[in-house]
Amino acid sequence: MKIGLVYPDDFSVWIFRKKLILMLKELGHDVYVITSPGEFVEKIESLGAIHVPIGMERFVGVRGDIKLFVELFKLFKRLELDVVHNFTIKPNTYSAIAAKLVGTKKIYNSVTGLGYLYRYPWESSIKEKILKKIIYVLYWIGTRVANKTWFQNVDDVNYFESKGLISNNQIVLIRSSGIDVKEWKIESIEENEQSQYKKSLGFSVNDVVVLMVARALKTKGINEYAEAAKILQAKYKEVKFLLVGGAEEDGNLGLSSDELKNVAANFQWLGHRTDIKQLIAISDICVLPSYYREGVPRSLLEAMALSKPIVTTNSAGCKETIESGVNGFMIEPRNERQLAEAIEKLAIDEELRERMGKNGRSKVESEFSEEYVAKSLITKLYEL
Repeated sequence: MKIGLVYPDDFSVWIFRKKLILMLKELGHDVYVITSPGEFVEKIESLGAIHVPIGMERFVGVRGDIKLFVELFKLFKRLELDVVHNFTIKPNTYSAIAAKLVGTKKIYNSVTGLGYLYRYPWESSIKEKILKKIIYVLYWIGTRVANKTWFQNVDDVNYFESKGLISNNQIVLIRSSGIDVKEWKIESIEENEQSQYKKSLGFSVNDVVVLMVARALKTKGINEYAEAAKILQAKYKEVKFLLVGGAEEDGNLGLSSDELKNVAANFQWLGHRTDIKQLIAISDICVLPSYYREGVPRSLLEAMALSKPIVTTNSAGCKETIESGVNGFMIEPRNERQLAEAIEKLAIDEELRERMGKNGRSKVESEFSEEYVAKSLITKLYEL
């Protein structure tokens, strides 16, 4: 069969869909990856996939979206695909409709989290409420055109069902995009390399490093993380807080670079980094106090895969990763006091950290491995 994966960008395909592409190729199917062109195209093609470039702008715009729809229609008509699998809101709508119009037999959509617009309804601005209505209409159309829709967490399933956006027989629940547990394991990084890395960041051997990997957005819990650092700095000099991710210069949305440089003496902001595996490896505790509507956060899966205890919130997507008291602690969203208390429990108990870290690794291996997710997509979504 000829199977098309439609994504806005090539980077996401390379990060999240390698195993799916390889498995489909092993089964003898032709895989077409349809994205905007980028630096990861060659890597995608090295997997045996055929890359088809298409212009896809990130934001909604009438002229650009009409052009995208026409381009997708012509593309599907030419390729004569048997399956079209869409990812993110625009492909879930425009690509799904275009595929239906040309007679594609199987059309699948993916909802990998609802995003910041769905945090708390009463906090939305007028502009956000209008945008949410537009997205609602797009989802309403997209789910009716598709044969099935893949969801990554129960909260999103419940939301779509409660709003009448989807019927039960169209739902496929497969938690997360998965993670390569063979690549992401603590044994892949030598202890000597870890100690040198830790030293290069200015930490001593006895420092307990807390890490958050996320953009400095309010909805990701950046304010609570910064406050937790302040709460614990006087009591525990050896507990150090790291933030990895971009700043947010719009003060309504998050913390600016100037603010991040001056949070507290025990707080260090590293900005955007590509050495995430090494940074998680030298950390002792990984946190994500998000109330953003996540799918299943990859940063938490990476931390669990590297045998690190986690602290996260009772929020959509995040709670899929946590068994509170087993592989870390679950706290309520927007509660810096609970966050500080959870971090403190782990910071003062090395044995607890090790036990919870091992439990997290086991959970990832059994529930969130990339191979498991890819197999589930092929059997449960594609029904191959």
